[in-house]
Amino acid sequence: IMMQEAANNGVKGIFFLTLSPNVEKIMNGRGAKVRNAYFTEMNTFMKVVDTLSCSKDDASSIRVTVVDWAKLVCPQVSVMKCEQRQHGFEKILADSFHPSGQSGLWLTRVVLALIIEEITQNHLPGKHKWSPMKNPVTKELLALALQDGDSFGKFEDLVSSYYLCPHTDLEKLEEKFNATRTMFGNHTSY
Repeated sequence: IMMQEAANNGVKGIFFLTLSPNVEKIMNGRGAKVRNAYFTEMNTFMKVVDTLSCSKDDASSIRVTVVDWAKLVCPQVSVMKCEQRQHGFEKILADSFHPSGQSGLWLTRVVLALIIEEITQNHLPGKHKWSPMKNPVTKELLALALQDGDSFGKFEDLVSSYYLCPHTDLEKLEEKFNATRTMFGNHTSY
Protein backbone atom coordinates (compact mmCIF):
# COMPACT_ATOMS: atom_id res chain seq x y z
CA ILE A 1 0.00 0.00 0.00
CA MET A 2 2.85 2.39 0.86
CA MET A 3 4.52 1.66 -2.47
CA GLN A 4 1.28 2.44 -4.35
CA GLU A 5 0.85 5.72 -2.47
CA ALA A 6 4.47 6.61 -3.22
CA ALA A 7 4.03 5.82 -6.93
CA ASN A 8 0.77 7.80 -7.05
CA ASN A 9 2.63 10.82 -5.68
CA GLY A 10 5.59 10.62 -8.06
CA VAL A 11 8.09 9.31 -5.51
CA LYS A 12 11.21 7.88 -7.17
CA GLY A 13 13.13 6.86 -4.07
CA ILE A 14 12.55 5.63 -0.51
CA PHE A 15 15.13 5.19 2.24
CA PHE A 16 15.02 2.45 4.88
CA LEU A 17 17.32 2.29 7.90
CA THR A 18 17.69 -0.99 9.79
CA LEU A 19 16.92 -1.09 13.50
CA SER A 20 19.44 -0.06 16.11
CA PRO A 21 20.98 -3.04 17.91
CA ASN A 22 20.77 -3.09 21.70
CA VAL A 23 24.48 -3.06 22.52
CA GLU A 24 23.95 -3.76 26.22
CA LYS A 25 22.03 -6.98 25.51
CA ILE A 26 24.81 -8.20 23.22
CA MET A 27 27.46 -7.37 25.80
CA ASN A 28 25.53 -9.12 28.59
CA GLY A 29 25.25 -12.45 26.80
CA ARG A 30 21.82 -11.93 25.28
CA GLY A 31 23.27 -11.38 21.84
CA ALA A 32 21.42 -14.26 20.20
CA LYS A 33 18.13 -12.43 20.67
CA VAL A 34 19.55 -9.22 19.17
CA ARG A 35 21.18 -11.11 16.30
CA ASN A 36 17.92 -12.95 15.66
CA ALA A 37 16.02 -9.64 15.61
CA TYR A 38 18.50 -8.29 13.05
CA PHE A 39 18.22 -11.40 10.87
CA THR A 40 14.42 -11.42 11.23
CA GLU A 41 14.28 -7.82 10.10
CA MET A 42 16.56 -8.47 7.14
CA ASN A 43 14.75 -11.69 6.16
CA THR A 44 11.43 -9.88 6.19
CA PHE A 45 12.83 -6.99 4.20
CA MET A 46 14.37 -9.31 1.61
CA LYS A 47 11.04 -11.16 1.31
CA VAL A 48 9.49 -7.79 0.48
CA VAL A 49 12.22 -7.24 -2.12
CA ASP A 50 11.57 -10.67 -3.64
CA THR A 51 7.85 -9.99 -3.67
CA LEU A 52 7.91 -6.46 -5.12
CA SER A 53 11.12 -6.44 -7.18
CA CYS A 54 10.96 -5.22 -10.74
CA SER A 55 13.15 -3.73 -13.44
CA LYS A 56 14.49 -0.22 -12.92
CA ASP A 57 13.11 0.48 -16.41
CA ASP A 58 9.54 -0.24 -15.26
CA ALA A 59 7.59 3.05 -15.29
CA SER A 60 6.25 2.40 -11.80
CA SER A 61 9.57 1.35 -10.24
CA ILE A 62 10.76 3.03 -7.07
CA ARG A 63 14.36 2.79 -5.90
CA VAL A 64 14.43 1.62 -2.28
CA THR A 65 17.75 2.25 -0.58
CA VAL A 66 18.68 0.45 2.62
CA VAL A 67 21.18 2.00 5.00
CA ASP A 68 22.37 -0.67 7.43
CA TRP A 69 22.27 1.37 10.63
CA ALA A 70 22.76 -1.76 12.74
CA LYS A 71 26.09 -2.53 11.04
CA LEU A 72 27.22 1.09 11.29
CA VAL A 73 26.58 1.05 15.04
CA CYS A 74 27.88 -2.48 15.53
CA PRO A 75 29.95 -3.69 12.54
CA GLN A 76 29.90 -7.29 13.79
CA VAL A 77 26.21 -7.52 14.70
CA SER A 78 25.77 -10.51 12.40
CA VAL A 79 28.19 -12.55 14.55
CA MET A 80 26.80 -11.24 17.86
CA LYS A 81 29.94 -9.33 18.72
CA CYS A 82 29.25 -5.78 19.69
CA GLU A 83 30.98 -3.58 22.18
CA GLN A 84 30.05 -0.09 23.27
CA ARG A 85 33.55 0.98 22.21
CA GLN A 86 33.20 1.46 18.45
CA HIS A 87 34.64 3.88 15.91
CA GLY A 88 36.88 5.55 18.48
CA PHE A 89 34.07 6.27 20.96
CA GLU A 90 33.84 4.84 24.48
CA LYS A 91 30.06 4.48 24.05
CA ILE A 92 28.68 4.35 20.52
CA LEU A 93 25.13 4.46 21.92
CA ALA A 94 25.01 6.32 25.23
CA ASP A 95 22.01 4.39 26.57
CA SER A 96 22.89 1.23 24.58
CA PHE A 97 20.09 1.92 22.11
CA HIS A 98 19.79 5.58 21.01
CA PRO A 99 22.40 7.87 19.41
CA SER A 100 23.37 10.97 21.37
CA GLY A 101 26.39 13.09 22.25
CA GLN A 102 29.52 13.08 20.08
CA SER A 103 29.04 9.50 18.92
CA GLY A 104 25.44 10.28 17.98
CA LEU A 105 26.62 13.30 16.02
CA TRP A 106 29.19 11.12 14.23
CA LEU A 107 26.57 8.46 13.41
CA THR A 108 24.16 11.13 12.16
CA ARG A 109 26.78 12.74 9.92
CA VAL A 110 27.76 9.40 8.39
CA VAL A 111 24.15 8.36 7.71
CA LEU A 112 23.24 11.78 6.30
CA ALA A 113 26.34 11.65 4.07
CA LEU A 114 25.29 8.21 2.77
CA ILE A 115 21.75 9.41 2.04
CA ILE A 116 22.95 12.57 0.30
CA GLU A 117 25.39 10.45 -1.71
CA GLU A 118 22.56 8.16 -2.82
CA ILE A 119 20.48 11.17 -3.86
CA THR A 120 23.44 12.70 -5.71
CA GLN A 121 24.38 9.52 -7.54
CA ASN A 122 20.91 8.21 -8.38
CA HIS A 123 18.17 10.80 -8.01
CA LEU A 124 19.39 14.08 -9.49
CA PRO A 125 18.33 14.81 -13.05
CA GLY A 126 21.02 14.85 -15.71
CA LYS A 127 24.68 14.05 -15.32
CA HIS A 128 26.72 15.21 -12.36
CA LYS A 129 30.46 15.70 -12.20
CA TRP A 130 31.22 14.09 -8.84
CA SER A 131 32.85 10.73 -8.39
CA PRO A 132 31.41 8.54 -5.64
CA MET A 133 31.62 10.02 -2.13
CA LYS A 134 33.12 13.24 -3.52
CA ASN A 135 30.11 15.54 -3.88
CA PRO A 136 30.62 18.69 -1.78
CA VAL A 137 27.97 17.95 0.87
CA THR A 138 28.95 14.31 1.42
CA LYS A 139 32.62 15.26 1.44
CA GLU A 140 32.04 17.99 4.08
CA LEU A 141 29.89 15.74 6.30
CA LEU A 142 32.52 13.00 6.23
CA ALA A 143 35.26 15.57 6.93
CA LEU A 144 33.30 16.64 10.03
CA ALA A 145 32.87 13.02 11.10
CA LEU A 146 35.83 11.70 13.03
CA GLN A 147 37.78 9.15 11.07
CA ASP A 148 38.22 6.20 13.36
CA GLY A 149 40.66 4.05 11.41
CA ASP A 150 39.24 0.84 12.87
CA SER A 151 36.03 0.66 10.89
CA PHE A 152 34.97 -2.34 8.84
CA GLY A 153 35.64 -0.93 5.40
CA LYS A 154 33.96 1.58 3.21
CA PHE A 155 30.82 3.39 4.31
CA GLU A 156 29.38 2.60 0.88
CA ASP A 157 29.22 -1.06 1.97
CA LEU A 158 26.39 -0.07 4.31
CA VAL A 159 24.12 0.88 1.42
CA SER A 160 22.08 -1.41 -0.83
CA SER A 161 19.42 -0.45 -3.37
CA TYR A 162 16.58 -2.33 -5.01
CA TYR A 163 13.89 -1.44 -7.52
CA LEU A 164 10.40 -2.26 -6.33
CA CYS A 165 7.01 -1.83 -8.00
CA PRO A 166 3.66 -1.43 -6.29
CA HIS A 167 0.98 -4.08 -6.67
CA THR A 168 -2.74 -3.47 -6.33
CA ASP A 169 -3.98 -7.06 -5.98
CA LEU A 170 -3.36 -7.52 -2.26
CA GLU A 171 -4.47 -11.17 -2.21
CA LYS A 172 -1.94 -12.16 -4.89
CA LEU A 173 0.67 -10.01 -3.17
CA GLU A 174 0.13 -11.75 0.18
CA GLU A 175 0.21 -15.15 -1.51
CA LYS A 176 3.50 -14.31 -3.24
CA PHE A 177 4.99 -12.91 -0.03
CA ASN A 178 4.07 -16.02 1.97
CA ALA A 179 5.51 -18.29 -0.75
CA THR A 180 8.87 -16.47 -0.78
CA ARG A 181 11.60 -18.33 1.07
CA THR A 182 14.37 -15.75 1.17
CA MET A 183 17.17 -16.61 3.53
CA PHE A 184 19.16 -13.59 4.59
CA GLY A 185 22.85 -13.77 3.99
CA ASN A 186 24.69 -10.81 2.66
CA HIS A 187 22.02 -8.45 1.40
CA THR A 188 24.57 -6.06 -0.10
CA SER A 189 25.31 -8.65 -2.77
CA TYR A 190 21.74 -9.82 -3.16
